Amino acid sequence: MLIDSLWTYDTAILPYLSRLIALLEDPDSAVRQGVIFTLATISRPDGFDLSRSVAPIIAAMRDDPVPRVSEAASQAAHVDPQPGPQP
Repeated sequence: MLIDSLWTYDTAILPYLSRLIALLEDPDSAVRQGVIFTLATISRPDGFDLSRSVAPIIAAMRDDPVPRVSEAASQAAHVDPQPGPQP
């Protein structure tokens, strides 16, 4: 599974981020949705954190004209890989 591989290789994925981000312009909405999910899930709280670099990109996808893509972006934008202290 692709996501398992991303979790395993950590920083090895960095050279491929530009390719993933380019796929956000793919005409297939399922591809765009998959890329959003991938970008949102490769950031980990134990040191491999891409949230600052990909969060604005994911947030911009909330304006996608296809509802399932914009909904995926909205859900991904609310994922906090490093939650703060609980009250």
